Parts: sequence; C-alpha cells; structure tokens
Amino acid sequence: MPNPFIPNTTGGRAGQFTYNDLTQSDQYQGVSVAGTSNVIPPGNPSAPYKTSADYEAEDQQKVDNYVIPIKATDEYALSRLTILNNKKQEIVDIMTTTFASINSIGVDYPTGAEILVSDTASVSDSTAEKVTYMAGISTFIYPDGCVSTAATDPACTPAFDCCLVGVRGEVYPDIIGVWQYPNLESLSTGDAFWKEGESYVKLTSSNLGIGVTAYEFGNVAGNTDFIGLVTTSNSSLGYYYFWPDLSAVNAGAATSISNLVSDIESLRTEINDYYVGVDTGTNKLRSLKSLNQLNLWYEKKGQSEQSGEIYNYQSGIEMLDGNVQTIQDYNS
Repeated sequence: MPNPFIPNTTGGRAGQFTYNDLTQSDQYQGVSVAGTSNVIPPGNPSAPYKTSADYEAEDQQKVDNYVIPIKATDEYALSRLTILNNKKQEIVDIMTTTFASINSIGVDYPTGAEILVSDTASVSDSTAEKVTYMAGISTFIYPDGCVSTAATDPACTPAFDCCLVGVRGEVYPDIIGVWQYPNLESLSTGDAFWKEGESYVKLTSSNLGIGVTAYEFGNVAGNTDFIGLVTTSNSSLGYYYFWPDLSAVNAGAATSISNLVSDIESLRTEINDYYVGVDTGTNKLRSLKSLNQLNLWYEKKGQSEQSGEIYNYQSGIEMLDGNVQTIQDYNS
C-alpha cells in the first residue's frame, strides 16, 4: 500500500517518515528471517546491501583509529607521572631520614625545634599540602622505645625517654584519573544502559585510551572526586612529618623538599596539559572516541536484542493506517 501521508503538516511529515521506516523495516526483517543475516537497507538504493556485521566492523575500525593516538599520549603522560612520583618518593626518603635522626630515646631524643607539631589543627604547611594527603593527617606516639608519661614504675625521664605526640600524614602517588563508561569500553550489552557503572578509574599501562575525560591528580587543589581513588588504588609511599619549622631541624632537607615540590608542580602542569590544554588537550579527542564507541555499542546492542526476535512492524503500520486523518491534521 502506498504511503498515505502528505508532508504538508507536522503530523504528515512525521507520519510519512514513520510509515516508510516501518514498511522498510518490515520488508527487510522478512529478508533476514528468510535466510539473509540481518540485512540492512543502504541509504543509497543503488549501493550494495550491508549486514549488521559490516556496520559493526566499520564502527570498530573508527573506534580503534581514535583510541591509538590517545593511547600514545596516555603512555607518555604516564612516563612523566612516574618521574613525578619518583620525586615524591625522594621527599618521603628525606623525611624518613630526618625523622630517624630524632626518633630514639637517649642521645637522639628530640628537643627544641626537633619536636614535631602535636595537634593536627595546628598544622600550617603550604609545601606539605602540595604532596600530602592532608585530610588523613593524624597523631602518633614517638620516639621509638619511649616510656609513657603515665608510667610510674619506672617513670619516664623528661627530655630523655618520655613519649611525645607528633603529627604526620601519608604521601600517596599522584594518579591520572579517567571518567569512564565501562559498558562502552568493554562493549557489554547485557546491561540495559550504556552509562551503567560510570565512575572515575585510575589510568594505568594496562588500560590506555579509556574514558571520556582524564585529569592528573595528586593534591587538594585538584579534582576532589579523585581523593578516594588516590587512597584506595595506591599504596602509601610513606610519611611526611610536620615540624613547626623544618629548616630549623635540617636546612638541607627543607631546601631539597622545596625544590622537589617545585618540580612536582611543574610536572603536574605538563601532564594536565596533555588532557586539558588548549592546543594539546587529548580530552577533545577522548570525547569523540567515546561518541564512536557509543555508536558501536548501540550497533551491538541492537543485534543482541533482535537476535532470534521478530518485531511486529506490521502492527505499527496498521496503527498509522487506522489514524491517517488524525495524524495528518496534527500541525504543531
């Protein structure tokens, strides 16, 4: 039956399109059921027919071609991140050595400027904030082998073996965090929606090229959504110890740490430019990669849902045939 709709109203245009689409789908479903696997009509009637597998292969090739340059830049960014985290480890090593020099009873018992800050609320250290998980700073008892001030037999000796309270914070490696739709990356069509399971994940050498956006993160000035990911996906590098004035304890250590933090900040800027930079930001390409993955996901999702199932396109055609005038007259 010829298409009954005239495209001179809103309803007429929509009705004509829907009628043609249902008729064509009904015809080609019949071809598929008769033995040709998932034949889809081409946009150009004179072009050769393509199967779902043909469309899937084209979409997969597009995705692959987008992923490769992203993988290349991810790999380089991770190499810079390794250098950054090695510098963080240097800071921890300096702190460990400096603390060890005042961490025993007797001759190395801390006195004067060597005594750590004892209250987390009293910590003010702009250098530490750039490399330490400040939300997790806490108090601890030192030096090793100390005697509790509550002890009575024998009692501790002030400035010799009495326990002190100090503040320290853990230092975690910086990460590159990626906002990801895992169903797109894995082409998992079992779930009802391609966005299910969306979350931040840590970029590693084993998942290069994933995600919609990526960012370098390591200090409190960054994206706070990453903080939990930093502490759960990494092992602590060690501790940053808080003195009222580190330079009064070890001037060389204070200078070295200051220089290392400056290097770390420069590396963070460099790495982030790979993702959000005006000219070099790969997040621009990442979002387009994800768009192509979405097309591929829908292609596979359509195949999985239609597999073995016959859609009743004819019933839709009958609905349109039975309501031609009402739909044709609708004009909004």
